[in-house]
Amino acid sequence: LLQAGGEFSGGTGDIDASGRVGLIAGSFTSTTGEIAMGSSVRFSSALVFDANGGSARKYGSGGDEYVDFGGAEFNDFIFNHTGPGEIIISNEFIVNGLLTINNSAGSPSLDGGIVRVRGDLTITKASQDQNSFPTEFIVDGAGTQTLTASAGESIGMLTVDNSGVLNVVGTLTLRRALDYVGGSINFGTSTIEMFHRNNDFTLNPGSQVLYNLTNISTGTGDIVVTGTVSVANDFIFNTTGTSPDINTGTIEVEGDVTMNDGTGGSGLIKLVGTTPQTLTGAVGANMPNVEIDSSGGVTLVGDIYVEENWTYISGTVNPGTSTVTFVDGSTIDSAGMSFNNVTFAGAGTADFDISSDMDVNG
Repeated sequence: LLQAGGEFSGGTGDIDASGRVGLIAGSFTSTTGEIAMGSSVRFSSALVFDANGGSARKYGSGGDEYVDFGGAEFNDFIFNHTGPGEIIISNEFIVNGLLTINNSAGSPSLDGGIVRVRGDLTITKASQDQNSFPTEFIVDGAGTQTLTASAGESIGMLTVDNSGVLNVVGTLTLRRALDYVGGSINFGTSTIEMFHRNNDFTLNPGSQVLYNLTNISTGTGDIVVTGTVSVANDFIFNTTGTSPDINTGTIEVEGDVTMNDGTGGSGLIKLVGTTPQTLTGAVGANMPNVEIDSSGGVTLVGDIYVEENWTYISGTVNPGTSTVTFVDGSTIDSAGMSFNNVTFAGAGTADFDISSDMDVNG
């Protein structure tokens, strides 16, 4: 489908452009039905495009495909690919209605560019490549928007800069970043999964409160926390590769904390619940800095490894049958609580600074 000038009116029937689409100049009024594009697409910035209330679908089953919509605004839009390769997006485009990502298994990831979402976003089937530079989805609508995500389906980066409210439903899996600029996010009972590999993951939800937060990284990339991240329910840290650090900021958790892996880092995990909490560790799963300031009380479970500092502020701590191992030098301020077993496992000349009385019952 090629247009070098003039005017095009799509009428009311569906349009299936299975080959390349190049709309270079003139005006293009789309159909009130669906326009489907099955190969690479280029809209020139000189084109005057009118979605005409219809929908658009980008499908395909081949290798890499290049998409440049030249800043065009669509009503409803669907990504619906069935083959391998990548969809490489240049520049940005806008979806004012419903954006649906429903690619089949083994389908291409969405790389590069920006998609501005001003309606709802539904992620049914999506597989973002771990090593590519992913597309950024910017939610910047003016009204109430809903992001619905299916477990195990991933996109690259999500930025929220809306003037309304974004409701998040389901399990949202992100490869590179969660970034908050402005607006309001209602995370409900959703889960945010950080599924990164060798690239760092930026976690910046601002003042918005997450519900569940999970890490399922598979490589060496660290988690870079901006400011203080609040988690209303549970934080679970899993990896299937080289464990990342948790760096720079603070993760405040009101529910349970489960560390199944980890290598520490400069960040802080702070338990701040008003109901009973559990801190569960595993052998070799190093935590960064730990602080307990929980009016609900904390129960320690299993083998808890701490690479950085341990600070107790308030709340009842039940040490149970746990063992807390301090690794490679720590400052320990635990006055007012007790441990069961404690191990100091520093390598070489590691120093441990015990800044207050330490009560060990094991």
